[in-house]
Amino acid sequence: MKLISLNIWGGRIYEPFINFIKQYSEETDIFCFQEVFSYKEPIVSRETRLNILEKLQEILPGHQVFFTLVQDNIDTEGEIEIPSKSGKAIFARQGLEFQSKGYKFLSNGFNTFKNDDFGTLGISFQYLETKNKERPLMVINVHGQPFPGDKLDTPERLAQSRKIKDFVKDFKGQKIICGDFNLMPETESVKILEENMKNLIKDFRITDTRGAISARKYLGEQPVQKFANYAFVSKDIKVISFKVPKVEISDHLPLILEFS
Repeated sequence: MKLISLNIWGGRIYEPFINFIKQYSEETDIFCFQEVFSYKEPIVSRETRLNILEKLQEILPGHQVFFTLVQDNIDTEGEIEIPSKSGKAIFARQGLEFQSKGYKFLSNGFNTFKNDDFGTLGISFQYLETKNKERPLMVINVHGQPFPGDKLDTPERLAQSRKIKDFVKDFKGQKIICGDFNLMPETESVKILEENMKNLIKDFRITDTRGAISARKYLGEQPVQKFANYAFVSKDIKVISFKVPKVEISDHLPLILEFS
């Protein structure tokens, strides 16, 4: 099976992003997207494509979508008057059965965003239970606490990792936890998630998950933050390949995992 995880940044790098998804659409079983926006009309708000979910549904007709809400009336910059919806989305290939699915808030909640302070945004993960060649498989799509911007440990981030770990610990089957965790590699928050799991960013010696767009965006800031995104897999998953290609399709890089 193949899985791709990506913070799509509201589809701001539109044409390259769409072309990338089209390129991988036929061979990818599961897409896990963060910073997804939904609206009935093709409106662009401060470069955010508010109908990017609908566009993804259009170009991925062979996949079924599971979209979970976090906040209404925002774009990637903050509050707006347009009644858009934002959250996370898993696109799973048609034919994959959903044994269960849902989402959990890790801090704040639905529509808690206030005063353009992204520290008040609801933090959550969504989960999907399916099967990999008759073996139970759980996929968890995470978008972690964005502030403070140093991506170092805080009580909230430590609690975030513990809640994710507690959620998956009793699941009898293969597990993949992926997404934008907003964490640096040396944090205790990452070490918590590594317990009984393989950290593919570490194992494959990945040196950057943010890419050139992010580097230009935060030009001059020190230290340079090249990490945010991770893929953790249970030890019973055989990793065939894991890549983080340096493509300019978002202010994050895609994680591409092939496994059995």
